[in-house]
Amino acid sequence: MHHHLTIRTLLYRIATTLAFSTALAAAFMMFKHHERNQYLQRMISQSLSTRRCLSRDDTVLTLARNIFNQTNNVDGVSPEKLDWYDRWESTSWFNMSSSVALKYGAFGVHGHYVFGPCGTMSRLLLNSLWQLGVPARKLQLLDNAEGRGGGHTLVEYEDAGKWKVIATSDSSFVWRNKNGAIADVSEIQQQPSVFAQIYAQQPRYPYLFDNPQHLNWTRFPHWVRASLSTIFSEEQLRSWTTPSLYEQPRLLLFYLFVMLFIASSTWALQLRDQRKLVAQHTPLRASYNSAHRCLRKPDSDLRSSRELKTSAIISAQLPLESEAQFDEESTLF
Repeated sequence: MHHHLTIRTLLYRIATTLAFSTALAAAFMMFKHHERNQYLQRMISQSLSTRRCLSRDDTVLTLARNIFNQTNNVDGVSPEKLDWYDRWESTSWFNMSSSVALKYGAFGVHGHYVFGPCGTMSRLLLNSLWQLGVPARKLQLLDNAEGRGGGHTLVEYEDAGKWKVIATSDSSFVWRNKNGAIADVSEIQQQPSVFAQIYAQQPRYPYLFDNPQHLNWTRFPHWVRASLSTIFSEEQLRSWTTPSLYEQPRLLLFYLFVMLFIASSTWALQLRDQRKLVAQHTPLRASYNSAHRCLRKPDSDLRSSRELKTSAIISAQLPLESEAQFDEESTLF
């Protein structure tokens, strides 16, 4: 019983430590998310402060240009300039976050193997539009069947029921249809003259709209998409979008630590109740065992008692037999 109580005590301490640690981590991530919101709000205010009554197209273009101007640092930020958390976040699976890009005025970390403007600038524009309540999603240009044209990230935003395309990292470039409106993916794909507009700005533009997706499947093992294709149609898979929480890593980590805190706290409370129950039953069980031992003697004690009784009976019978034998002898004489 004491052994079980010790194990429960150890588990209880582990659970309470986890609960305390995850609560601190959740509070820290909430603070970092608030910091990110401050940087975004400041950038949005600076971009739109001198403009009034903008259309959605003008709002998006103004934000995209400001993002490009603030973060287009081709040298990147030196890792030594980043604090420990910004360095970890910017070199992790999440890559450069919005707040770090705005804080240091760069789209990537110098020397990091992931170093390119499109992902960071697109993330910044997405977060800015979400802050303003504008529906937006990531657009990935992946390789076609010949292995060409992929490796670029753009943004689509919804306006009047149409998902319009903007390439933030390409100097906020937009393609325009024959009517002069910002084009969507289908118009860029179906009208070669519309797509060719990019060559006036970048004659060697290497990307194509042959395989546009809303989720970068190249970041997953090949078997993941192959397995999903047996369940979902190709059209359904193409409609899947990058989760918005991925573009907000601090909020994602906050939710994660909150769930871990709830789980560890629940575990700690259960262990505490079990320890109390065991502690209450321990004195009763000890009293019961003591009384049980007193009522039921061991077999060795029973054997000893029987032997003592037998010896006493034999001792009591011996004098009687001796007296009878003496009377017989006296009679003979």
